[in-house]
Amino acid sequence: MTDQRVASMASLKSQAASYVGMDCAPAASQYRQHRWTNFTVAGLILGAAAVLPLQAAVTFEELDFSRALEDAQKTMVFVPIRNTTTNNGVFWYKDLQQKITGPSRLNNVQRKISLRAFPASHDNGRYSSFVSQYRLLDARVNLLPSNAIACEPSQALKDKLTELQLNYQFTTTRGGYPGLCFLDIKYVANAVTPAETELVRFIQNNQVLNIRYQITLPATPAVTMDVPALVQRLRDAQLLTAPTLPTPELSNTPPEPVWQGELYPVVFASTKYPAALFRSDLAADTELAYSDWVKFLTLFHIGVDGRLSMPQANAQSPLELVAEIPGGVVVSVQQGDQN
Repeated sequence: MTDQRVASMASLKSQAASYVGMDCAPAASQYRQHRWTNFTVAGLILGAAAVLPLQAAVTFEELDFSRALEDAQKTMVFVPIRNTTTNNGVFWYKDLQQKITGPSRLNNVQRKISLRAFPASHDNGRYSSFVSQYRLLDARVNLLPSNAIACEPSQALKDKLTELQLNYQFTTTRGGYPGLCFLDIKYVANAVTPAETELVRFIQNNQVLNIRYQITLPATPAVTMDVPALVQRLRDAQLLTAPTLPTPELSNTPPEPVWQGELYPVVFASTKYPAALFRSDLAADTELAYSDWVKFLTLFHIGVDGRLSMPQANAQSPLELVAEIPGGVVVSVQQGDQN
């Protein structure tokens, strides 16, 4: 190898070393930092996924109360969510029981008894059987009206604590589905006392949680098609007429009076009428739906001559499309104090 080639290679080696020192080290540092950032972000995402709910909170407006189900023992009510292909919905329970935890030591000067309102149907198997029978999916939420009372202490409990001369404090918390709520009773004591034993016995033998709420629905009127008004419009436009009926023979039944008209004029004219005439639950300026328009046309009979006919008796009153849904109480729960 010539001296010139050796010098050239040495020069290249020196240049390469300078590039490694200047560029590669920062690049490696950036890579390590980028990789750490990715791991950190991934960890945050996984942590958030464990904390955040899988679905948004359900509202009363999203529920289809016309499809409500109640078990045979009338201890729970299920209402599905509207416009879903699965039986996903909300449960309410009327068989709430008091579950007691404690007494336990809270700190050097306080002890605590916790009460939980929990449905008995989740303990005795009725919930599982009901879900299996109808293939229901539980949204696992406690949906209550704004004025609901949940796990408030009864007056009898307050009176008992006063009688036992216990210095107490209440804390009420909602949640913990399928449980409805919690009531913590904190009182001044640093050991088991006869007063505490008496308090536990009283709670075990009495309803001390106030739980009151009622879910009611107003009556939903029937949805109708105003057949008389639609026919009258066609008559006013001289698109439907009453043909002269032949005189029946004495032994024959008189023919039924009908409205008759040409197919295409009736079809085209009826597409221009307000949607509210086809469905009473629609506004006048709503665009007419094809299905509602077709439903009106099916009231006519098409003859072999291509003419439409409708018995006049069918045009004397509105046609019911959806039956009235009577209002009333869907769920009513009242435990504890009666006022």
